[in-house]
Amino acid sequence: MVAPSLAEEGFIHCSTVEQAEATANRIFRGGGELLLLVVDAGRLGAPLRWERATDVGEDFPHVYGPIEVGAVVDVVAMPEGDEGYVLPAGLRSS
Repeated sequence: MVAPSLAEEGFIHCSTVEQAEATANRIFRGGGELLLLVVDAGRLGAPLRWERATDVGEDFPHVYGPIEVGAVVDVVAMPEGDEGYVLPAGLRSS
């Protein structure tokens, strides 16, 4: 099964761990808990391309096809607090 958004967009929007918190707050704020899928790019069967998001001025990873279950190496809950989304301590780089 392919999500309608993949068919419409042609790719799956992804973020690096450094981008995930800002992306969650920019796009999903007010939506409640999120689940982060940690993907091993080496296990992807679909092409991964880095492309510029001109609205934020950064390059983001885009997966041009479905993400296979075997490429997902972890699933992490990201609750939304009063100040928005914050990465769990184990994922934060600083």
